Amino acid sequence: MTHSFAYRSIAGCPRCRRIPQKVNEDIGPEGSKRMPPEVNELRIVLEMEDAGTHRYASSTTRLLKCDLCGTYYYYNHYDDEGEYFMDPPCETLTVRRYDPLTARDFLERLLAGVENVLPNAPGQLTKAFVDNDYNLTTRIAPQGLDAKLAAARAELNELNARYDALLADCAAILQRPEPNWHIQRYALETRFAHFVVQGDWESLSRELLHHPDPVVRIATAQLAIGIGTGDAPVYDILHVTGDALRFLEAQLRKKTRKAELVAVLLDLAVKDSGATLKYDHGCGDSHYDPWPIQTLALYYLVVSASHGANLLEAIPALVGLLSPEKQLNHQVCWVLSTIVEKRKKSAPLILEELEKLRASRKATRRIFNDDNVKKLVEECQRRLPKPEQATRPTILPEPDRQI
Repeated sequence: MTHSFAYRSIAGCPRCRRIPQKVNEDIGPEGSKRMPPEVNELRIVLEMEDAGTHRYASSTTRLLKCDLCGTYYYYNHYDDEGEYFMDPPCETLTVRRYDPLTARDFLERLLAGVENVLPNAPGQLTKAFVDNDYNLTTRIAPQGLDAKLAAARAELNELNARYDALLADCAAILQRPEPNWHIQRYALETRFAHFVVQGDWESLSRELLHHPDPVVRIATAQLAIGIGTGDAPVYDILHVTGDALRFLEAQLRKKTRKAELVAVLLDLAVKDSGATLKYDHGCGDSHYDPWPIQTLALYYLVVSASHGANLLEAIPALVGLLSPEKQLNHQVCWVLSTIVEKRKKSAPLILEELEKLRASRKATRRIFNDDNVKKLVEECQRRLPKPEQATRPTILPEPDRQI
């Protein structure tokens, strides 16, 4: 049965505002501790058993829906007593909010066939890693399949009928300050998925990658680079549609796209852009932690450089970030070391900027005595042509200066 009444915006939904974007939990003898109670208030649209598990395991997947705002959720309960005598038992619960296009893709794939429709549960992936056997196939059990297909078809029709309204609601959420990070992230992912499926990088860039809020900008870069390069966790890649994967992989092979993403990330790294939330899978004890946007931007500069982005012009700004703060230096030197590894011309450029820094008022003995900076200097000098190695002076620490 589908509901035809007018849904409220997710931004005003008292239930969904209390449910994070994704939760993963290993269940102990005492039962669930981390799953929000509001998840139990969601309606079960579909429930399917995976017939592809071994005989001592069960995997139940549900498509859930909030009847207040119409938002969809993926739910999985995986219970594995151990296929063999020495196998440890495993029981996990997973819930993640689905943007409308991911929900639509899930329904369409179910209507097209029953094999590999269900994403692999985290417990299945853990077992595959331990067994070193990634030949995983999910298969929907046949019991009650006709009724499930009828429910999926009705839900798909209902979702398609209100898709434009959902899309407009998410655009409106992003146009105003949204204090709930998870709601903002859902709106962002919905708009992001729409532009990706439409093959519309220009709109994605204009609305999301260059959004006034640095939280939106870093999340957009994170999604594009993570999915497009395969750097995103496998738990997330499993829920990305095939069309989205192909589009983003193609975009991330373009020099212009890489350059645009690097420019956005460098701007976020150089400025004090505040903090966002970072999901930690936590080995079955998932949680969200506040995380500096600068740190995330530097990490994705490393990923970009590793996948062929040209960061030569970013070298002066990156060297200018070096400071007496060891953690920041670690991140900056990681980016610069990756540039050195991938770009032959970068070593002398980095050494020149370090020499300028040493001569500037910003230089302190603590910067050049930092092990991260020392290793960077050694790596750059090692990669110089031999004649230049012999003539270039070694960068030594200067006396302490006040910043």
